[in-house]
Formats: sequence, structure tokens, C-alpha cells
Amino acid sequence: MNIKSSAYQANNLKKINILLGKNGSGKSTILKNLLSAKKDTGDNLYCEYITPERGGILKEDANISTSIKSDARWTPNTRNHNQFTKFKEQTIFRYESLQLNVLQIIEEKLLIDSVNGTQPVEVKNYDFFQKNIDLINDLLENIEIRRVRGESFKIYKKNTVQQIPADAISSGESELISLAIECLYFQRVDSLQKEKILFFDEPDVHLHPDLQVKFMRFIHKIVTTQELEFCVVIATHSTAFLGALEDTSEVAVTFMKSGQTVLNFRPITDIYREFLPVFGAHPLSNMFNEAPVLLVEGEDDERIWQQAVRTAQGKIKIYPCVCGSVERISLFETEIKNVIESIYDKAKAYSLRDRDDTTEDDIFDDLPLIKLKLKCYSAENLLLTDEVLSSLGCTWKVLQGKMDEWIIERAGKPHPQLQNMVAFKQANYDRKNLKIKSLRILVLGIMGVDKPWEVIVGKTIATLTWNETTDFTTEGSIYNYLGDKLVKNLLPKTI
Repeated sequence: MNIKSSAYQANNLKKINILLGKNGSGKSTILKNLLSAKKDTGDNLYCEYITPERGGILKEDANISTSIKSDARWTPNTRNHNQFTKFKEQTIFRYESLQLNVLQIIEEKLLIDSVNGTQPVEVKNYDFFQKNIDLINDLLENIEIRRVRGESFKIYKKNTVQQIPADAISSGESELISLAIECLYFQRVDSLQKEKILFFDEPDVHLHPDLQVKFMRFIHKIVTTQELEFCVVIATHSTAFLGALEDTSEVAVTFMKSGQTVLNFRPITDIYREFLPVFGAHPLSNMFNEAPVLLVEGEDDERIWQQAVRTAQGKIKIYPCVCGSVERISLFETEIKNVIESIYDKAKAYSLRDRDDTTEDDIFDDLPLIKLKLKCYSAENLLLTDEVLSSLGCTWKVLQGKMDEWIIERAGKPHPQLQNMVAFKQANYDRKNLKIKSLRILVLGIMGVDKPWEVIVGKTIATLTWNETTDFTTEGSIYNYLGDKLVKNLLPKTI
């Protein structure tokens, strides 16, 4: 669905639409303006806006009830302003209205059955209000909502008779209850046959990432309920929302920059599904300023850098993310760049390619994405560097001798890697520029080492530091194989 207002346009909307952007980029302005939007066919829409910074307490307020009943526009008008201090009191009025609406539907069904002489249907088959309460309680770990005779909204400690005042629950619990009620109310509201869109402005406020995930799964459940479907647009800077929805086809995303007036939402692609779990942490934790993502080609590379990060104990600050192949790195680079530019201030990301058969020349950055390339053929060649061999109690000269002996011992005997090892020797054991992927396990066996090669290389990288006098030209050194650009960007500097 495409919609358009006087100043803004949103294209390709699905059931759930995530608008990611930094504070001050204009997300709230767009949502408020789109309240008056129509479909591109000219059809009218029924829209509501949920303000950020929602204040108040989840309890009944007679003044709120009076204001709502006396002016149908009072609620939407107050919600066009941020920091409305009585938002949650409005929510409780809507909770009561929702309950009344459901009970009226039940009464009407029973009346129709009676008039038509239909065989009475058991009451339990009707959509009772308790189902809504159950949906809300599923979001809560420690408390629950119960209906008490004469009063429909009371909060209790879960599975106990201990009642809890509304102003004594946590801000996260209060937010979850309020947002869930707002969604359930909107789901039931009479839109006079118009398609419905609910605009959510920063629902992640006060919600721990785990609660954000639970809330988004709740959203998915109710917006796709048959015959009660509606569309939601969520403006946020929380990537946890994306991570919660990476396994559904009902979600689209767009990344907004300041001054943008047209939002082109896109389905979550396979690329998104692969890197979204990386963004599970709440962005306000500053995670991607402190530990930028590092895109790597394969799982071997990922394991090397994961080991380096673990062994370095905070001195190496990156988050490895595997792309699957060198061809896919470019796709990941584009998407990662969109994410970090739309959410993080002064953030950066890295990508790392093997050199393969190309030159050792560095590749151009696409800031804030910094592109790195090994100076050796591939990560496997790092296993043969002087520093890695030294960690195994070996030297390159000794290893060459052992490989020579191995070839002599296997001469004339069948072995799957004999031909490759002979070719390696005939190329003067060029440990930097030849493809040795097929030999890496054999080389470890020749040295009598039974540890994974990725672990060995990762642990060695974790010990490295650099300064202005570091020599990147020494033949056989891991510094020479990694290259100065990679070392200076990813590894710690010493004075």
C-alpha cells in the first residue's frame, strides 16, 4: 500500500513497517503529517498516532473520562504533543471502552441467536474480553492484570493474591501494558470500513531489549488477526525491533535521513535476515560505536576474529559477522551502511576481504564503512606466519623441513593432498601468495598440533599491538600479512 499526505509519502507498506532514524531526523514530524494521508487511489484512511514519552499512571481519572466524552477530538489532539503527562490515564479509559465493546458484541450475538431460534452456542466460544487480558499478561513476567467484581483493572503479583498499586510497577511494565491496550483498542475501533494505520512513535522508550522483542511479536500477532487486521508504522532507533521480526514476511523497513520526504519501505531480504541478529542489542547502549561490526567472507574468518576478541579481553573491539562469500560482502556493506547511518552518531563499520589473486593495494572506503583487505592470499596463510608458528613452538625453517620429509615419506603412496603439497614445494613454499586452504589441516598434523587453526590464528592476533615504529615489511611476519591498514584500524595501539 502507498499513502500520501500534503508533504510526505510512504510507499510499499506492509502489516508492520519499521522506520529507523536518529533523533532529530524528522520521524515524529513525518508520522504526524501522515495522519491526514490518503491511499494513492484517493481512498480515505483511519489513522491514529501514539506519542513518544508517554506519561501518567495506569489508573482511572474522572477528569480524563469527562474530557474524552465531551470532545471526540480531545484524545488525538493531546497526543499530537510530546510528553503528554496523562497518556496512561487515557489508556485506562480505552481499556474500559474495549471491554464494553467486546461485551456488546457478545450480547448482540446472543440476541441474534435468540431471535433466529438458533441452537444456543456455548458462551465460551465467544471472543470474551479475557482473551485480551491474556494477551497482555503474556507480555509480563512478574505481574498480571485481573478483573475483580465491580472493577475491571487491577494489578497483582503473578500467581499470588498480592495486589500492586499502578504507581508501584516498573516503567517498562507500565509501558508494555499501556502499549498493548492501545493496540488492542485500535484493533477493535470502528473505522467505518476504512483501512486502518496506527503510527507508533518510539515505543521502545523504557523497554529493555527483551521486552521490545516480546512487544513486537505481540504486534505481529494482533495485526495479522483475521478480520481485525490493520497496519502499523513504527518510528524508532531500536534495531532490536528488527531482530524480533527477522523471521516474518509481514514486515518492511526503511532507513531515514534528515530532510527526507519520501519513505520507500522494503521487505526484509535474506541479507537482512543474516545480519539482523547482530543488531539485537539496544542502540542506546552505544554498542556499535564501541564494537563496530566487522563483515567477513566466511565462517573460518568469523571464528578467527571471534577468538581474537575473546582472547584480547576488551582490547580488540569488533563484532564479526559472516557474509557467506566475497560476492555477498558488497550487498552486506550497502545494507549495514544504511543501518548505521540512520541510527548511530559517529558510528563506523568494517569489512574484510581476502586478497585472493588481486594485488595488495588497499580498497577505497565508503565511509562510515572502512574496507580492509588482507595482504596475503587468504586467512589460511596467516597460519604460516612467524608469530603463529612461534606460538606453536615451531619456525618456518623447521616446518619446511618437516614438509620435505612428509613428501619423501609419501612418495609413490596414495594421499589426497600429496599432489597439492608437492605443488606447494615446487612453488618454493610461497606461504604468502599461494592458496593453501586444502593444506591447512595437513600442516597442523605435520607439526603434531590438534587444535583448530582458526583458534591458533585468533589467539595470536589477540596478542598483537602496534605503534609508529611497527614494521609492516618483514617477510613472514603476521604484520606484513595483515597489512598496516587492518592492524591500525582493528588492533590496539601502544605508546
